[in-house]
Amino acid sequence: MNEIANVRAFFNERHITLNSEWEDDAIGYVKSQLRNGDDILKLSKSVFVQWLNSDLRESTQPTLNVPANATGITVVKPALVQLTSILNISESAYSQYRSKIMDLTEDNSEFRDPSETSHEQVEKPKYGNIQPKKPPMYMYKLSDGNITLKAVIAETINGLDCNTPIGAKLLLIPKFLCRYRVLKLTSQNCQFLGGYNEQCIDKDDPLSKLLNRIENTENRQPPLISQP
Repeated sequence: MNEIANVRAFFNERHITLNSEWEDDAIGYVKSQLRNGDDILKLSKSVFVQWLNSDLRESTQPTLNVPANATGITVVKPALVQLTSILNISESAYSQYRSKIMDLTEDNSEFRDPSETSHEQVEKPKYGNIQPKKPPMYMYKLSDGNITLKAVIAETINGLDCNTPIGAKLLLIPKFLCRYRVLKLTSQNCQFLGGYNEQCIDKDDPLSKLLNRIENTENRQPPLISQP
């Protein structure tokens, strides 16, 4: 069995079918980085690392077949997807914008010396039962390079959270139900593989999305009010 056949067998075991042009380029690049004594398994694993950081639109043949208007369809074949967007759907865009900005810059505008605070402004202790803050809910967009699905998490999935890098690869494990291209991810139907895709970062970065939404809101023309 030659090198290409070995690499294909390695990927087929993981339900991945590579585009031939990307496959040739990846194998050629990896071989140029390896030593002559390295075995075929190391070649396959190194190509897999390249694949984790690829764009599925270029590297992989799409396998999802989920009509956009399907009210309920059960997917019975494994599918490889990449993360293209994370959106907090439990918070307003402005709140997310503020929290992101506060993480990136020092903002002392709300800081006051306690000695400058009047007696009336001192926060009084709260009594009684305080309801714990609900954890945020995130909407994830996943693409096989052709079809994009939306997903929410029903339980903890190792590697997948609000800090997961855009472009990370996931294996969707059958059977799972899609309604209007929306699915619920669990540890039984989703496996996090890792990876990172620079081509998606600028376009799908959550902060960029928030900034665009804020800008669009600010530029929106106010409604005209007719005079009596």
